[in-house]
Amino acid sequence: MSALHGARCGWPPAFPGDAARLPYPPDPPRVEEIVAVMRQAGESDHGLRLQALIVVLWRAELRIGEAMALTEPDLDPSRGSP
Repeated sequence: MSALHGARCGWPPAFPGDAARLPYPPDPPRVEEIVAVMRQAGESDHGLRLQALIVVLWRAELRIGEAMALTEPDLDPSRGSP
């Protein structure tokens, strides 16, 4: 049997997109939650570094795995962002 154009017309797609497979929709943190986490980081050198990392991840809308996978060639200095 050959595949005909429109043969599955009206049927759901065989392989729905990733969004259909997610059990829960994305739920980005609210500003208040980000600020609360940053306050917990503290004001030490390590705390300030952690606060900077939180801001970069949040503003760039990156997941931690995506941020860890970045390399120097991925950065675009002319835009000031990854």
